[in-house]
Amino acid sequence: MALWRCSWLYQCTKLILPSNSGQWALQGPLQIPAAISLGVNPATTAMAVGWGDAWTNLIQPFWALPILSVVGLHIRHIMGYCILLSVWVGIVTS
Repeated sequence: MALWRCSWLYQCTKLILPSNSGQWALQGPLQIPAAISLGVNPATTAMAVGWGDAWTNLIQPFWALPILSVVGLHIRHIMGYCILLSVWVGIVTS
């Protein structure tokens, strides 16, 4: 349950702070001590943060911009697919 909450909290933060290092600077000092106090391995917590990050990368597909420019597409051409995939990944990982 703690893993699930950690992942959701990170996803909400991702929508506000798109930078991974900025997110970890905000979340890391909170997540790791909380995980240790709950008896959760810090590596598991870091993995939950990684899952949360990967999931929200589908909502904000900055990773796709270089690829789209090479093939001559715009973000609107893939955004629907990204949202559908995001919903599917959210259901599977939750």
